[in-house]
Amino acid sequence: MTKKFLKTALVTGASKRIGRAIALSLADNGYSIVVQYNNSKSEALKLCGEIENKNVRAWPIKSDFSRRNDLESLMSKAISLAGPVSVLINNASIFQSGNIDKINIDDFNINMLINAWAPFYLSRAFADNSKRGVIINITDARIPGFAPKNIAYSLSKSVLQSITEICAAQFAPHIRVNGVAPGLILPPAGENDFYMEKLRKKAPLCKQGTPQDVADAIVFLVKNPFITGEILYIDGGRRHKGYCTT
Repeated sequence: MTKKFLKTALVTGASKRIGRAIALSLADNGYSIVVQYNNSKSEALKLCGEIENKNVRAWPIKSDFSRRNDLESLMSKAISLAGPVSVLINNASIFQSGNIDKINIDDFNINMLINAWAPFYLSRAFADNSKRGVIINITDARIPGFAPKNIAYSLSKSVLQSITEICAAQFAPHIRVNGVAPGLILPPAGENDFYMEKLRKKAPLCKQGTPQDVADAIVFLVKNPFITGEILYIDGGRRHKGYCTT
């Protein structure tokens, strides 16, 4: 019989980038991790090995959120492998370019599906299966503003921020729901350090953050029992529209 672990987190999009840092930090804090991935199998398996070296368990699950059956079966698969899940981190997302004149219905739908509907569905499934626990959604520091070159993405993350607030009210008092909004952390695909250097000057702290900065915020919210319905911005103060002065 498979041993069940009560202190378990499901981290979506865990195999790379910020998701990887989150998974490792939760493992450092004694959580076994269900590692959801889509196309990054080798990275997911490597991550699971690193997690298990920390004397906790890890289980990789392939799940394509654009496929209804994959999404709707993820929570039950996680529970069947790991037992009760006490923390859900909705990190998986897509980031597509497209200004207001270029996006079409397909762009709109896929962003809403992956970035908003999937976290909402998993949050509801988590609440249905957990007597108590923590949900954290990864939003974006540019919300409630928007990124003019990424309109569909911005709209979907704005919806996710609303989902965070709604679920916090609906799932209380036994399930806490918060969001973490990263700012300038990693360059998007196809961009380099020069791209980051230009944006760094738009943050009052005059620097970019790291995936570990985001992961530390996640651990803080998981541990603090008196916070729900909040969005914690990890953006170097950029949302205040201040600029580096050095």
